[in-house]
Amino acid sequence: MRKYIIIAFIGLLCGCAKENGYRALSCQNEKNADIQVIGQPLEVGIPVDLCCQDNCLFVLAHSQKYWLHIYDKESGQLLSENIMIGRGPGEGVNFVSMDYRRDEQNLYVFDMVLRKTVVYHLGGISGTARYIREMEHPSEGVIRKCYTLPDGNFLYEGYLAGSDKNVRLTLSDGKSSIESYSEYPGISNEEDKYAFMLGVSKGDPDKGLYVCGTMFGSVLECFDVNENHIQPKSLRLIDPPEMDLSGAGIQAKKGKKYGFMTFCLDGDMIYANYMDTTVPYKFNHIVSFDWKGRERVKYTASQNILRLCPGEKTGKELYCIVSSPSSEFALAKLIL
Repeated sequence: MRKYIIIAFIGLLCGCAKENGYRALSCQNEKNADIQVIGQPLEVGIPVDLCCQDNCLFVLAHSQKYWLHIYDKESGQLLSENIMIGRGPGEGVNFVSMDYRRDEQNLYVFDMVLRKTVVYHLGGISGTARYIREMEHPSEGVIRKCYTLPDGNFLYEGYLAGSDKNVRLTLSDGKSSIESYSEYPGISNEEDKYAFMLGVSKGDPDKGLYVCGTMFGSVLECFDVNENHIQPKSLRLIDPPEMDLSGAGIQAKKGKKYGFMTFCLDGDMIYANYMDTTVPYKFNHIVSFDWKGRERVKYTASQNILRLCPGEKTGKELYCIVSSPSSEFALAKLIL
């Protein structure tokens, strides 16, 4: 009996090691995705994020005067613009992340330079955004991005205080740290930590979930950030991140594949713009994952996709911003 228990235990360890090791992407299904471009090219800078409400698409992007640009999702017509560039109440100079709370119909936009989150109430039918309030964040430490959680706490990418510069994620009440997370899974060299700092992420402010992935190499991590804890849910190791710090800046090693470029959370699925190539201008593949980190379907689109957001039909459609060869941005509907 004891021998069988030992054999079973060894088998369990081997199974866990295999699951947590690097293995290539292997989707259950591969499909072509139909892209329907909406309206004319956008007259904005590089889009930061995108969300959909009722009949409107809300684009967060820098322009001459405004950050938020509101379009009709059927015609692509520009309905209004809001969130002025500046340092006053309701304004911003460098917005880097955006959360949309469906239950509140509020937009939470984080300014990395001013270290504040600006809250706007969206009127999807009327195509408006009304300033409500703003929340300041601690002045010490490094905050690269900030996600607003259902319980009123915040998840920071970075650290608030102390000498431990290895902290990746900090759970905070907006004043001080509640809990931190400092793991860098699947790396073999100290410099490869920079792949996580330069990665991409997305939070679900209604469910208190968070997903992040490396842009160089491919490591996908899912977290539950409810109840004052940063709890890892799953880890998917696809391609090791390998960075090169020998030059003037931080870059991936020569020949290293690009990985995750952006995320979209729709229902129980994560949709990732996944490159899986050494070519930096080819990003027309979307891969769906569940929250256990298991890849499901790989979609190939006819155009490069820069940003994604859920549509009204869960699992059937996404809205996106596409990039043309002439470097113009346009709104589009992605039929899965």
